[in-house]
Amino acid sequence: MVNFGKDDDLQFTFLRRAGVTTIPPMSVVPSSWEFAAAVEAGVGWGLIPIMQLGDLSKDLVPLSSEPNIDVPLFCHHWNLASEKLGRLTEALHRSAVQMR
Repeated sequence: MVNFGKDDDLQFTFLRRAGVTTIPPMSVVPSSWEFAAAVEAGVGWGLIPIMQLGDLSKDLVPLSSEPNIDVPLFCHHWNLASEKLGRLTEALHRSAVQMR
């Protein structure tokens, strides 16, 4: 298994959902693009965001018929008044609502 880092439990969530309770051998790759490259190179299996798949999708196979796991996303920013930051925050909110 390829895992992003010590706080990444996405792969473990997938395993628990499949009824697996043991911890498999694991490589840690704490960079999103290198994580995807490690999975593509066969270092191990891992869950890659759909938007990041790009050309990789032709070489990878789904692990199950239900491979998707929804992940809540959070946007953290300084609590300072800024017109640009306000517009960015509003755009993120609008996009998040459309993606639901």
